[in-house]
Amino acid sequence: MRASVISRFAKIVTPAAAVADTSWVRRLAATVPLAAVLMTGAVACGPTGAAHAPATGGAGSPSVAVPGAGVSPVATPSAAPSTSSTPGVQTDPGAPSAAPSSPSAAPSSPSAAPSRSAAPYKASAAAAGDTNPAQEVAISFHGLAGTELPVAGTAPTTNGFTVTWTNTSGHRIDAVAPVVAAQHYQGARCRQTSEVQGNLQRLDGSHWTDLPLSQGTGMDYAYTGDPVAFALAPGASRTISYRLGLGADNAPGTLDIEADAVRPVSADSHPFLTRAVQPVTVADAHRPTAAMPTMTPRPTSVAVGGPAAEVQVEAGNFTGAPMGWLKPRLLLADPAGLLRAQDVTVEVMANGNWTKLPVSEDCDGITADASAVQVLSAPSGRVFEYEFRFALAPTTAQGIGKLTVAAGAIGDGHYAAPVSTEVSVTR
Repeated sequence: MRASVISRFAKIVTPAAAVADTSWVRRLAATVPLAAVLMTGAVACGPTGAAHAPATGGAGSPSVAVPGAGVSPVATPSAAPSTSSTPGVQTDPGAPSAAPSSPSAAPSSPSAAPSRSAAPYKASAAAAGDTNPAQEVAISFHGLAGTELPVAGTAPTTNGFTVTWTNTSGHRIDAVAPVVAAQHYQGARCRQTSEVQGNLQRLDGSHWTDLPLSQGTGMDYAYTGDPVAFALAPGASRTISYRLGLGADNAPGTLDIEADAVRPVSADSHPFLTRAVQPVTVADAHRPTAAMPTMTPRPTSVAVGGPAAEVQVEAGNFTGAPMGWLKPRLLLADPAGLLRAQDVTVEVMANGNWTKLPVSEDCDGITADASAVQVLSAPSGRVFEYEFRFALAPTTAQGIGKLTVAAGAIGDGHYAAPVSTEVSVTR
């Protein structure tokens, strides 16, 4: 666990594009046995050796994405363009038409997306092999290009957009399952999974269906389009409306939204025909600041079973608007990931006395809950100073030779970027 924590503290950031290119490979390795990969050619988890293509925001120029490989081409007879009787889902036998960027309001109780265990859409035997080396389906986004997505404590799904799937193969495709999800995000608070926090919904008829916003660590997201899979005649298009909202605990950065055309062959085979990626900017105008004024705990080392080391932490609000509440954070982690919550004692100076704080283990490492000194009203332009001290119990693992100590802050559910330093551990 702690390796990712140290990376967060040290601000070692892997470019999102690099993560995106390999994320499906890591999920495949973690979820599919080697024997199954050798037998199936890994067609169930994405294009083989395919690069991700950027998406275009214009309706008249679909993004050029790379098709999947590993499935033999089989020609199928052409058919008339399919039509849709589902409100909010449009069919166009020509080029993708412009779609509204702000779908209509949702009812109060959207239905939940089916779980991975639900029986997926069954394609015909002919459709299962109906893939050729050329691009079969073009995908285009509408309403996201140049968009800045704000984060909010309640993650409202108010950011509407549409995605269009167009058959460019020259022959009928019996089943296309539309899939949309966010790739791994370097601005996610939990760097172990890099899953962006928030909500995603798809307009199915007249109601909104909840979908997983992040692709996660497995392949379940690839099955979310099965209930609304559709056929596409040559040149036909299908446009579907989506909306999303981002949670306040996401850091600013660039988030890649991925749209896929998946062929729902069976419960165990979902090859990707095409994928396209639309980058969006994640912004947080209500993010607090954190600082460690001296950047050096006193003393510069901490002895196992010995006296505590002290460290100063500052939490500030420079957002231009007041915060309803603001509190500091103290985080501890070791490179080997051996530190446990029961090994650490953390106290904060409150009203002239040292007050012991609850400690727990989360995605950031060992975290002290400083609610005891939380400010209930933090005007903009104010900085609040705190004095912490921490000690290590005699039960602390022998393999811990140093600790990363980080200062952080949380205001109205928004997390400040942590500031960190290292201290030696002695015995």
